[in-house]
Amino acid sequence: MKKIHKMIKHIKEELCGACEYAEKYVIYKNTKPEWSKLFSQMAEDELDHATALHDMGDEWAKTVSYIPEEDKEAWEKCGAMLAEKTAEVRMLLSK
Repeated sequence: MKKIHKMIKHIKEELCGACEYAEKYVIYKNTKPEWSKLFSQMAEDELDHATALHDMGDEWAKTVSYIPEEDKEAWEKCGAMLAEKTAEVRMLLSK
């Protein structure tokens, strides 16, 4: 189903952005604290976007009568990736 794969793509993009911003937060934490704070906020925003997209995907999936097994597996992997990357970003932002 194209819709699930499109949602997964968008979630991955948001998570990549969150990771990138979290890394920049760490880089600038001691030299440019004002930039660091902005990167932290942007990372959190990207995590919020990824979570919202995943929640919308879950809601949509409940309305569909049939989802192929490989799409279900891809969606489950996406949920695991969301949890993993969220933990990674939160760890970086806690430094």
